[in-house]
Amino acid sequence: MSSLNVDTIKNRAGTAGPTFGGNSTVDGNLTIDGVLTYNDVNNVDSVGLITARQGIVSQGTINITGSNNGVVSAGVVTASSFAGDGSALTGLAADKIFEGNTKAEVVDTGSNGHFLVETEAVEALRVDASQRLLLGTTSELASSVANKLQIASSFGARVVMGRNDTSVSAGDLISAFEFYGNDSNGTYEHCARILVEADLDHDTGDKPSRLAVYTTPDASATPVERLRVIRTGAVSIGHAGDPVGQVEVSSNDGLTISNATRTGGSGAQWRFIPHNGSGSATNLRVYEGVGATEVINITKDGKIGIGVAAPQQELHIHANGTSYLQFTDETSGTGASDGVLIGLDHPNTYIWGYEAGSFIVATNGTEKFRISSSGEIGIGGANYGTAGQVLTSGGSGSAPSWADVSAGISTSLGLHSPGTVTIGLSTSQHHEIRCQSAGTYTINCDGGTMGDSHSVVIVQPSSGTATIGFSTYFHFPSGLTPTFSAGGSKVDLVSFVVKTQGEAGIATVNLASAGLDYQV
Repeated sequence: MSSLNVDTIKNRAGTAGPTFGGNSTVDGNLTIDGVLTYNDVNNVDSVGLITARQGIVSQGTINITGSNNGVVSAGVVTASSFAGDGSALTGLAADKIFEGNTKAEVVDTGSNGHFLVETEAVEALRVDASQRLLLGTTSELASSVANKLQIASSFGARVVMGRNDTSVSAGDLISAFEFYGNDSNGTYEHCARILVEADLDHDTGDKPSRLAVYTTPDASATPVERLRVIRTGAVSIGHAGDPVGQVEVSSNDGLTISNATRTGGSGAQWRFIPHNGSGSATNLRVYEGVGATEVINITKDGKIGIGVAAPQQELHIHANGTSYLQFTDETSGTGASDGVLIGLDHPNTYIWGYEAGSFIVATNGTEKFRISSSGEIGIGGANYGTAGQVLTSGGSGSAPSWADVSAGISTSLGLHSPGTVTIGLSTSQHHEIRCQSAGTYTINCDGGTMGDSHSVVIVQPSSGTATIGFSTYFHFPSGLTPTFSAGGSKVDLVSFVVKTQGEAGIATVNLASAGLDYQV
């Protein structure tokens, strides 16, 4: 038979394709646009290739025999199982997929089942029986089953994360660790986060970044920023923003510094609180210990209180008992009996020097007064005068000076024998009585102006002792007559004030002339 060339073959009714009752032989290619269905087919016999462009789907078994035969498909070959042990499959075994020195393998030992991946015959990854992911190690680093990710490396393990973006602006996220919990209703909610963000806009070779740590407060599921380290290394704690200065702590509870031995509420610690107790930022308060022992208070106007919460001066020191400032240096030592103390031991005020030196007072940059370590009094420096000299006022605008007893005294009584010696108060305020010999001398006064101050220098005889007494016009608040030096030309100084009748301590009797009396 010759060739039959037709475009379309249909059945007799012209409604579908033809039906072939016997065998049909096609020497060339047979193209079927629809579905080829043969209900009683046992074999599809082909001396060439069967090409399936959309895949081969089999509900039974496809047996391919012969050493050089196979299934070639441009689509998908789908099988629910493989017959045999798979040993004849290339790159695929019953428990692994492999090629060369690289493989992915499932190992089931009955008690230590795991999945591993090797690259170049070295294990790179393992999921062990506790569902922990091990990278770079074939065994656990830490035993807890909660340690789900464990990484080891001979170079030191690192976790590297990055943002794949060619345009990064300030505030953009670079990478993050996020933490969630699902107690108690099973719904996962945010607990904490650690972020790395761009601190400024990024550019090539210019990646200013910051690290921020968030925790979730009580009765909330929204993390709040607690700590920030910015591009300069400055740290902000308790403040969601850049720090002022190198370290900024923002808290009404302040900054606590404690030693390594502190546990719970015990152990040494210091608290720095930047407010006055009501939350307003007025004072810097320093506390010692867990309790409310305030030791230093610095006010906003620069006053410093030590032991007092409301300092009244630039430096105010308060103590229960004696209150001292102590100054020491590298030579004096640092003990309790070193240097100098300045303070109050109520009701006395102390300037107490422990060193073998002088106490010096200067004004206008010049020394005016000193007391030496042996008790000498110096005026204008180490000028201690000579024996028998007295301090003499230079008047207003002038410093005092050492002078002989007679200097500046307009009433010089000279030598006197034992008996009553009357000094006139109208011509001078400074007087001298030289006792010629041993005996009793009674000092009396004449005249004077109410309120005037007077002084009397009494010089003992060179031999023997003069007994010094006073007339009844002299009054001593202590009730005792002063004690004087004994002989040897020693010098004593007596000062008194002219009083009037009726003043406290002045009786209405024994008055001197013009109703005056004298109070020593």
